[in-house]
Amino acid sequence: MKIVILIPLGSRTGGPEALHQLSDALLQQGHDAIIWYVLPSDIDGIKDLYSRGQLSSETILDIGHRPSDIDEYKAYKTVTEARIQLSKDMCFVIPEVYIELVKYFDFCKHLVWWLSVDNAFGYLANGQVNLNYLRKKNCFHGYQSNYAKNFLDAIHLHQSYALSDHTPKLEASTPAPRKHSVSINAGGKVIFDVDKLAKDIQEACGCDVHLLRNMTRAQVYESLESSKLYIDLANFPGKDRMPREALLRGACVFVTASGAGHGVDFDLPSEFVFDVNDIDMVAGAAKRVLDHYPFYLTLMQPAIDRVHREELIFQREVATLMHAITGNR
Repeated sequence: MKIVILIPLGSRTGGPEALHQLSDALLQQGHDAIIWYVLPSDIDGIKDLYSRGQLSSETILDIGHRPSDIDEYKAYKTVTEARIQLSKDMCFVIPEVYIELVKYFDFCKHLVWWLSVDNAFGYLANGQVNLNYLRKKNCFHGYQSNYAKNFLDAIHLHQSYALSDHTPKLEASTPAPRKHSVSINAGGKVIFDVDKLAKDIQEACGCDVHLLRNMTRAQVYESLESSKLYIDLANFPGKDRMPREALLRGACVFVTASGAGHGVDFDLPSEFVFDVNDIDMVAGAAKRVLDHYPFYLTLMQPAIDRVHREELIFQREVATLMHAITGNR
């Protein structure tokens, strides 16, 4: 069975990296897996072929040579093909951002990978996807987070399997000195006033605060490695990588009780998880963590251990899922 993994060309986020990790794991386990780096025009082309009755298990998709130019992904094994021969003995790996494509490839199998659940709401809400396509026996579902699993259960997509991802390993180096500082996710998905929060923390703790925005991966890692606390007040449509990268680098982590932040996905102590209406408590809690960092770091150990176990768990999940897909022909 050929496995075709759809990845947005040029996208540098946690989802595309997870899809590259899947390619790497499948190839290591001996599967025939290729990556299709998708352009917006590809989607229009598929819809056009379908509307003209020219999309079938006999169709050849001439997509051309499209290597990825993102350095971070070069660590993963990948195969690309300029022409994709469609067939019934094929499985498309479809991230939720391309969920509308399921019906166009109904002649073969699909694995919908729910990496960021919220990204699919628009497609599901406006009727672009009939849920019954997602309930057919040729459609499998992988959930990257417990949040995603609960969502799949709620809409009765029961042919589902755990398929997480893993946090990139640390490069061997001398750890940076741990400073009396805090790093805060200041990306566009945070609705709170992070500049005010930074000022409040500086006044309460007498520490440096680093707002993580418009930075390279290396700059983010440098900040996390030197901070005692990382604060992420995003909405967590999936088990986001940044909190796990902070844990791996020895920072305590605060998150909001939103999406995958609420529950078991990060395995954080309850006092490190804040309701979105209690953000005014964060500065005071940050002071306690900075003042007693060694103690609070010990409370983070189960979460840190979980991050270290991710890659082996992921390999096992891939093997289990592929056994289900290839065994159900």
